[in-house]
Amino acid sequence: MMRITMGLRSGLPDEVAFALSNLVRISYEHGDNLKADDYPGMTEALVEELAALSTFPLPANLDMMESAENRRKLDRILEAALVLRNMSIQPDNARHMATLKLCRDTLVKGIMLPSRGIFTELKHYCLDIAEALSSYLLLGENIQLYKALRDGLDSDDRGILIASLRGITRLVHKDETNCLKEIDLRLIRRVQDLLLLEDEELLLACLDFLYQYTAVDENVGVLMDFPSALNSLKQKKERPPPSQIPHLPPEIVNELLSFTEPERATKWMRCCFEEDPEADITQIALWQAYQARFTEFVPKGRPLLAAADFIKNVSIAFANASAMVIPVPPSSQKFIIKGIKPRLTPLSPKGVEYLACKWTNHLGQQARCPAQLPTPNDLFAHILDVHLKPPPAGTPAQPLVCHWAECYRFAPSGDSDRRKVIAHVRTHMPDRKNRRIPDECDLPYNKMIIRTQKTAVDEMGDAAGVALTAALVLRNIARAGHASELLKGLEHDIHSVAAHNAPLSQYIYDLLIEKYEDDERKAMKI
Repeated sequence: MMRITMGLRSGLPDEVAFALSNLVRISYEHGDNLKADDYPGMTEALVEELAALSTFPLPANLDMMESAENRRKLDRILEAALVLRNMSIQPDNARHMATLKLCRDTLVKGIMLPSRGIFTELKHYCLDIAEALSSYLLLGENIQLYKALRDGLDSDDRGILIASLRGITRLVHKDETNCLKEIDLRLIRRVQDLLLLEDEELLLACLDFLYQYTAVDENVGVLMDFPSALNSLKQKKERPPPSQIPHLPPEIVNELLSFTEPERATKWMRCCFEEDPEADITQIALWQAYQARFTEFVPKGRPLLAAADFIKNVSIAFANASAMVIPVPPSSQKFIIKGIKPRLTPLSPKGVEYLACKWTNHLGQQARCPAQLPTPNDLFAHILDVHLKPPPAGTPAQPLVCHWAECYRFAPSGDSDRRKVIAHVRTHMPDRKNRRIPDECDLPYNKMIIRTQKTAVDEMGDAAGVALTAALVLRNIARAGHASELLKGLEHDIHSVAAHNAPLSQYIYDLLIEKYEDDERKAMKI
């Protein structure tokens, strides 16, 4: 090790290359024994090698190196970064590296490198080192590092995103200025939305970040005013049945016209409605919808089913549906069909569920695209042809924004890279498998799959990991005066978790106590 250390400090190209190649191997195989205090000057020499990236020229093409000499220089920088990254895993080494100003300044430059091409690996090494050092740094002296990590929250690279979240969380844990309030609300919402992913490592990084963010009451108010994906999911789960009967595309209408009555009426009902024991529709509304759809074809020799026969036919189309008469005070009656509701999108007579285009304009839900397509490929082609048209030849590309449902990606300024926007929109597309749904099955959007896992515990049997951090985030929000709003309608579920999950029960009961106290405060004000 003495020769390696001296060779590294000598600055001689051959000796430095020898030292770096050996240090890469040693730091990987025996990283626990590689301590900065045992080899004075070695860490500083490695940092100087890493600092060479400040003078490294950015090539015009980020995917290739312009000369063999620059390739060799980059390899030396990468080796130094890898050794420092492996060393920083040890707390003592990380604490020592955090005292080196040159190291901190160089990390900022490394994190700000382009996140693609030949610098991808180096950027990730710098982020890993910054993550390890953040626990030993003061925010006030490292604002530039904080800003560089903050920019990583907008990255599409999972590694960059996780390292940025962890670095910020550790860097601000002693912050008293609430610098997190300056983060763009769009990025905060993105972190919230990432909680829906089944990625435990990313999930824990997001929750740790949100714990620090919600530690300040001012930030909690912002969160509660800025609906998250979880709130959106709750709204979708509790949404009322559709009030509009779906419009049938021409190809479904033509297929229905090939049947004679009463089979045509039966298949039309199955195309437009589905069973729901809690729902109902008036008989006149159902009959009028049938009339409106097929009256135009009566002159062509396709007569309608009589009204009475049509209503009787409902029980043939849906075994559990029935015609009912309910009293309406004071002395009226209402004729309904109990047990069916309109579908969100039509189902073809062959059992293919059509897909609705959820593209909206800036006016929101009232301006949603009315198109309905039979397959994901057709839906994607429709979006490319209608909503993401390529610019005419010879004209500059216009900024594009994703307007799928409530998606906010690329808003408000948009992105001129059409391929990037298209790649993002593809993530909204459903499974490309043939979507055939038997009549007796529920449609996919009526089912919510929730995978439960056993709560992780430490050696003392106390809760740990994702479940604990999620409970702590909820407790922060509750203690900021939003307990009633946060837990509204969830009391039964909360009590169930507290009763069956012993490691989490203490934290769950804290939530319930906060809610009851919040309810009392609001009742006293009234």
